[in-house]
Amino acid sequence: MRRKSPCLLCLLFLLFSAAPLAWPAGVSIPRLELLSVGGMEADLFVIKSKIFLDMAFDGGSKFSGSLKFALNSGYLEEDFLLFGAPVPDFSASPSPEELAALGAIIDSSLSLDLKTVSVTIRELFGAPLDFSYFVGTMESFCSGDDFVPLFAEAPFSTAMRGYISFPEGLAGNRDLVYEGIHTVKGSGLKLHVQDKTRLAASLYLYQDMYLGPGRYSADIRFLLNNPGVKLDIFAGASLPASSYGLYRAGLLVHVPVRGLSGFYAQIGIPYLDPAQAASFGIRNFYFLFEPRLSGPWISFIPTFFYHPAYYLQAPTGEEGILDFNLNLKFGKIERHAVEGGAECLLSLDSFSTSSPFAATLSPYIRFSSGGAVWDAKISARLYPFDTTDILSQFNAYFGVKTGF
Repeated sequence: MRRKSPCLLCLLFLLFSAAPLAWPAGVSIPRLELLSVGGMEADLFVIKSKIFLDMAFDGGSKFSGSLKFALNSGYLEEDFLLFGAPVPDFSASPSPEELAALGAIIDSSLSLDLKTVSVTIRELFGAPLDFSYFVGTMESFCSGDDFVPLFAEAPFSTAMRGYISFPEGLAGNRDLVYEGIHTVKGSGLKLHVQDKTRLAASLYLYQDMYLGPGRYSADIRFLLNNPGVKLDIFAGASLPASSYGLYRAGLLVHVPVRGLSGFYAQIGIPYLDPAQAASFGIRNFYFLFEPRLSGPWISFIPTFFYHPAYYLQAPTGEEGILDFNLNLKFGKIERHAVEGGAECLLSLDSFSTSSPFAATLSPYIRFSSGGAVWDAKISARLYPFDTTDILSQFNAYFGVKTGF
């Protein structure tokens, strides 16, 4: 059961009130996303909504402080109902049903969580080196996201990521989705050096929150930003863990090709245990390959994604799943403010004996207005198709994403 901190809302209010008076803090909302999913349940069309919000307080130049909050809700409609649920009277012995209701209220995801606290000393000892002390979640490696703030590049990451592509989450956790190959989460230090336009390198030393107290990790990362190629390379190790430690490595490469769109790839091993060397194989790999063919008005983007057996230091339960997504797109949102088309997702589960193959067709439209991007999509499952309940084969998605 996830522990929540309602007092963070009070802390947030105090920060808003005190920031203009106490220090020149910048307040931003890097991410605000609302997504609704509609489908048939018990002969009724039911809408379920989630909200994703990141809030950041940043201040200082030589000594820079950063405080980040995150709100990743459960289904909002269920959370709102739980707010009005009766709390058991503990003067008497509560029934199992009352305890379950209380657990649901406590575990409701509609709350604001502290995501990251960090303090950075820029140009340590006069050298082009930044030193950070952090607690919480830091960067995601090989996601493509960091090229935007570090080098002022336009976003180029794959669309096959996040909640809209993986609405069921991972390993039964709806809040956990694929975002890059590895994410730093813990308490520790970061050393960062950067050429403002081309190169960046970082070293992380931290107690790993994914592995638990007393388990430590080290990661080294290099980013190259050239007009002809963009690279994100990392390698890391965790000790003490297993018999000989745990290891990981990964690579992101994006090659734009003049007249086309080039290709994009994420290749890595999120989790390697030498004590299990006998079982090492393709199951250990995170592999996404995306050749991009694009004209002025029409784009064709096939994506191949092999799901890893481990992600963020834990089993995914998706070993052996291969996704092949075909995206035929008309228009470009960055140029025409609107785009649309259809995606066909083919999934193969090599370890499933009941339903090893699935196919889904999803027409969509996306447009931007006033700094927000709106998405609408209808997903139809083509195979396996249940002829006894046709409406259950369809789901509708509608969402909006912005930042300010």
